[in-house]
Amino acid sequence: MGEPRGFKKLTKNDCDFLRYIAKGMPAKYAYLKIHPDVTPESANTLAYRKRAKLKKKIDWQRLLEASDLGEERLLREIERRLNARITKYFKDISLGEHTDNAVRMRATELLADLLGKRKAELLLHHDIIEIKPAPRPEELATDQPGIFPTDDH
Repeated sequence: MGEPRGFKKLTKNDCDFLRYIAKGMPAKYAYLKIHPDVTPESANTLAYRKRAKLKKKIDWQRLLEASDLGEERLLREIERRLNARITKYFKDISLGEHTDNAVRMRATELLADLLGKRKAELLLHHDIIEIKPAPRPEELATDQPGIFPTDDH
């Protein structure tokens, strides 16, 4: 059968090292776990080298796709979040489902990032609008210049 295309053969140590890292163990301690005879000081450097070798051995994009963690999954998850709903409760009584606008907005932002449309393509005006209160009746006197335009100016 052989290994899948895009992958070079991984040793048992390689697999164990990756498994420990996948469980959240720092690379240094993962290396010490598979090579207990190494000093902790040198484990850091050796773990770095091992990771660099594994990066060359593995076609990460194919591995992600095979694990359903590639672009298709990302798009499915964004689509799911674009239609997000949330159940509202009051005193443990369900008030029904409503749209979850916070999740939908974040999904929209992520989709815009992916499509490259989030940057400066949407220019918004940020002009400051000054709101003045309406003049009071006493301020509407016709003897004040400049309030109402007249023909003799």
